Amino acid sequence: NTDDWMRKLNELTGKQHGKVVLVCRSGNRSGLVGKMLTEQRGYDQVYHLEKGVKEWANQGKPLSPCTRC
Repeated sequence: NTDDWMRKLNELTGKQHGKVVLVCRSGNRSGLVGKMLTEQRGYDQVYHLEKGVKEWANQGKPLSPCTRC
């Protein structure tokens, strides 16, 4: 749920002042979550991979499995 996700995010970033980089398949969900974090939760350093990991891969950029997910 959202509260659990926010609690884990706060542990990783040190509250609203840590950098957050969001990545999803197409960039849609990461964009929505980024907007929510900045507008509703007060985060000030939120970034997302525009067009997502799918476009990243289509451009031939490197990918590797997440070992901490």
